[in-house]
Amino acid sequence: MPDAPLPARLILFRAVLHTLVSRSPTWWRDGGREGWALGLLYDAFCRDPDQTVKAHAKKAIEILLPVVKVAKIQALNDWIPVDRVEKDVAKRADDKWRIVMLAETLEELEQWAAREIEH
Repeated sequence: MPDAPLPARLILFRAVLHTLVSRSPTWWRDGGREGWALGLLYDAFCRDPDQTVKAHAKKAIEILLPVVKVAKIQALNDWIPVDRVEKDVAKRADDKWRIVMLAETLEELEQWAAREIEH
């Protein structure tokens, strides 16, 4: 949704993360839905015109990569290997800027992922 206004894209970004953390990684995995959020975040990372949104997508992807157990994610027109996502994200430098409305949601994602990694 790179053509939508920035506030709409931020609300959608936050909604994706809220939806993801509303269920455990096991729930997503058992239902055959694992990787859906990674696909959306990777799309934002690749296509969003705002560099700060891209930076937040990078951060969210980095949090998700140790949790996601699939080899490929569905993208707009194809399947993308997760190792390609990892390589693409690693190429981008970290950004010091933060979007305040995403800070709490990224913290929730970190806690969600940490619980999974601990198990």
